[in-house]
Amino acid sequence: FDFWGGNRKGKNLFANCVIALNAQTGERIWHYQTVHHDLWDRDLPAPPNLVTVRHKGKKTDAVAQITKWGEVFLLDRETGEPLFPVFESPVPSSDLKDEETWPTQPVPQNPPPYVPQLFTENEITNISTESHEFVADSLKKLRTGELFMPPSTQGTMIFPGFDGGGEWGGAAVDIKKAVLYVNSNIMPWVLKMVDISKSEAVRRGQGAMVYQVNCAVCHGEDRKGDPTGTYPALGRVAEKYGRKQVLDLIRTGKGFMPSFGGLSDSELEELTAFLFSPDSLPASKNGSTGISATTVPYTFTGYNRFVDESGYPAVKPPWGTLSAIDLNEGTIPCLILRSP
Repeated sequence: FDFWGGNRKGKNLFANCVIALNAQTGERIWHYQTVHHDLWDRDLPAPPNLVTVRHKGKKTDAVAQITKWGEVFLLDRETGEPLFPVFESPVPSSDLKDEETWPTQPVPQNPPPYVPQLFTENEITNISTESHEFVADSLKKLRTGELFMPPSTQGTMIFPGFDGGGEWGGAAVDIKKAVLYVNSNIMPWVLKMVDISKSEAVRRGQGAMVYQVNCAVCHGEDRKGDPTGTYPALGRVAEKYGRKQVLDLIRTGKGFMPSFGGLSDSELEELTAFLFSPDSLPASKNGSTGISATTVPYTFTGYNRFVDESGYPAVKPPWGTLSAIDLNEGTIPCLILRSP
């Protein structure tokens, strides 16, 4: 589970790592971890770029690794050691039960970040007075102000968001000049955790619990999908499909939706019944459930962008940039703003 790690304590090697292998033998030569005990879905979005830089007066083969949170790790290709200083910066601890956040996270000092790192009042949208006031009021209810603020039931700002800084398309590099070009997104998201034991789904029985744990993260707690249309609403599923069709679809998956064949027959049957009659209380068991998924005590309310009342990003423009990063010097001499 991305956002709660009580069942995977420690640094969690070799997750969130650049790993160099000997292609002939499979032997691991070195690894470098960019996030310890990830609670923010900050997997590395793209392969590193190979580049030769001039460092401390000599040519050095390196790899340049972009990240979702707008940092570049420039590592010696032979040893995996950073070419510029990386500080292990203290980060806040979590107040979720059984969670043990790693006390520090690696933060490169050069190159500088290619997107903003913190969402504060200074970053609130300025496209209109109404938009600014709406976002400012919403911001008061969230935890923010730290790059690695842990997930919470109150609601935690994820900024840069799940879809940027750098993204899956990766970066481009001018191998002659050792300049890295990064197309980035600047978008805040809100991560809100849900204690399953205290959720309404417990009272509503096994079907609701299976939905809460496995489906609500995409389709929403209210089954209304997400504002972008990526995850469809499920409120009218009974008008489009028969029960067997839905059961088969959940079991096998289709297109963007993965298979949930790991659920038991009982869980699948109860989930299907819930989707067809979500307002009906279970006829027996008084809403109790033996669902095995509750060994993970939290789910979350889904991937929610932080937007104003009109659906525009809560952060002031620009909502994306194109950066040219000098890997020889570890600087950003050129930043090109782009429209959303």
